[in-house]
Order: sequence, then structure tokens, then C-alpha cells
Amino acid sequence: MKAGILGLLGFIARNGVIVVAEPETSRHSLAALGAGCGMKVGIQCSVGRFTQAVLGSFLKNNFNMITPPLKWSNLRPTPDQFDFTSSDREFAYSKAHGLAVHGHNLCWNSSNPAWFDVALTKQNARDHLISHITKVVKRYRGQVDSWDVVNEPIAVWNKRPDGLRTGPWLELIGPEYIDLAFDAAKAADPAALRTLNLNLCENQTHSGDQVRQASLSLVKALLKRGVPVQAVALESHIDGPWKPNDPSFLNFIRALRDTGVDVYISEFDVNDTEIQGTDTQVKAAVAETYCDYLTDVLSVTRIKRLIFWSMSDRFDWYGDLGRTEARWRRPDGRAHHLGLTDNEFAPNQSYDAVSKVLAKKLTTCSQGEHGYGSHLS
Repeated sequence: MKAGILGLLGFIARNGVIVVAEPETSRHSLAALGAGCGMKVGIQCSVGRFTQAVLGSFLKNNFNMITPPLKWSNLRPTPDQFDFTSSDREFAYSKAHGLAVHGHNLCWNSSNPAWFDVALTKQNARDHLISHITKVVKRYRGQVDSWDVVNEPIAVWNKRPDGLRTGPWLELIGPEYIDLAFDAAKAADPAALRTLNLNLCENQTHSGDQVRQASLSLVKALLKRGVPVQAVALESHIDGPWKPNDPSFLNFIRALRDTGVDVYISEFDVNDTEIQGTDTQVKAAVAETYCDYLTDVLSVTRIKRLIFWSMSDRFDWYGDLGRTEARWRRPDGRAHHLGLTDNEFAPNQSYDAVSKVLAKKLTTCSQGEHGYGSHLS
């Protein structure tokens, strides 16, 4: 086993001392490196990306999990109709090619179909929520590794004392909508992992402290009520540069870990809007941000699911946001460097940075890890 791990990482022995053979380490599969620590490594995209010539090879080589589009807006054209045409295609390809599926998402107070405004009422909202989750989860029972059962439940800017995000489910059902969603998901497929997907917990500002406090309070309250939450996923859209060893953030991760839930990273990428410098300097700072953030999380907890949101700089969703919102535009007007490959789908510095963090983590996994918390075996 040890020899196999050393071979995977490109380690060699010199005079009895193990050293890393560079630059080979940075070009080994992310999925293989993660698997050495029991971690699935995923990417957010449709399976169609896997069939593209250059990009497809990169994806197949590096990821063993996929987050396809499974929101209400993808599956529910009308209040009375489901359209599983695209999602069935996603699952068929994933099954044929051995990709685990992370389902995103079953319940969200934002980005829902336009018919919500007309069709949902206080009288029928519970039935709509439960029936949707039941039908979708049962259809793909046994084919989903994990579900984002409730997405982005916290929005401190809505000024509620509990920090909950306002929207149709909260307004029509109340905070109990979260309980209903998790109970329905468990009943429909007990084997699929049930995740609470949290946004902005990585924010290194005063508002980030507020988000973390509200998020931790919510997790503890749900567990106290017996709501079957098994994991908390941190979206991790990082505003670079990341300031490492942030005690507020690290203590938050420890507190989550100590509740007994698993901690995942579910939408990992880097927003370089505020990073100044030449193109070369920005790319280096983005890579360093990937490295520092992932290192910080792994320093305090194991993560069994690591899912990236931006595979390539070519797909610049921050730039798309910037067309209508000035805060997403780089002051120099240049495109963002957010992904793991460049515009031609070649692995870049950020990919290398992530690879090296996982390679280092694999060495500690092979030697046995200690000190994360008593609930971890």
C-alpha cells in the first residue's frame, strides 16, 4: 500500500529520506489523490462537458463526481408537470461512466420557476414541497450519492433574528420548511447523504462572522430537533486573496465538525475581482488562494466531498454577473481567472496548487491522522 501511494504521488527515496519528485506531483489525477483519503472529487457541470474533446479528457481524468443541474427550474416547467428528459440523460451518462452524482438542489428560496408566484399558497406549499422532493428523489433512488436538500438557508441581510433567507418556502411554510425537506428526502431515499448547503461562510468580513454565527445556530437547532441532516456543505466561492489561519473561520469549521455532521466543500472557486496586479500576478494569487483555503479547511477537519464550481477560465460566470452588477467587474476590465484550467483547457497554476495540497494530505492519510475530534474514527 505504501509503495503504491508513493508511486502515485511521485515520491522517491534518497538516502532513506522521502522527498517529492517535482513537477510530477502536480499532474496526477485529483480524483486519485482524493480517493487516497476517502474523498470524492467533483465538478459542477452537465455531462455534455465530458464529451468534449480536450475538456472532456481533463474532466474524465480528474473527477469522479458531478453536480448536474437539478433545480426546480430545470425539472418543473409547470405546477403540474415534471420534465426529466435532461436529468435522465445526466444520470444515464453518470452511471455508464462511473460518476457519483451530487444532487443540487431540492429546496431553495431563490431562483425558482416563475409559476411559484401564482401557484404557491399557504394552503398548498407544504404539499408542493414534499411531493416534489418525494418524486424526484424516488426517481433517482440509488443513483445519487448526496443531495443538497436545502440550499442557502441563511441571508443575514434579510435582517431576521434567526438569519434565515426570506422567500416562498419561508414565507408560506415558516422555518419548518427545512425540517419537511429533510424528512421527505430521507423517506424517499434513506441511503443518499443529506446535505445543508451554506453560502458566504467563507466571507472574511464582519458580515462573514454574522453568517457563520447564524449558520452554526441553525445546524445546532436542526440537530436538536432531530432533523436528519448528515452533512454541511460550504460553498466556498472565495474572494481572493484568502488570508490564511483566520481564527474565526477555523473555529467555525471546528464547531461544525464537533456537532457530528460531515463537512463538505461544494462549490469551490476563486473570485479575483479585488486582486490587483499583472495577469501573471493575478493568476499566482488565485492559485495561492485555492491552496491556502483548502489547506485551512483540511487542517481542522476531513472532507469526504470536494466539489469545484469553475473548471475553466473560459467559463467566467463572475464576468457574466459583471455585465449587470458593477461589483463583479475587475477594475482593470480584464477577464477573471477563476478555474482549474486556462481558456484552452490546459491545467493551470490553480490546478497545480490544489493537486499539491491533496498530495500532501494523502501522505498524512497514509500515515494515519489524529486530532480532528472524538467523533471521527
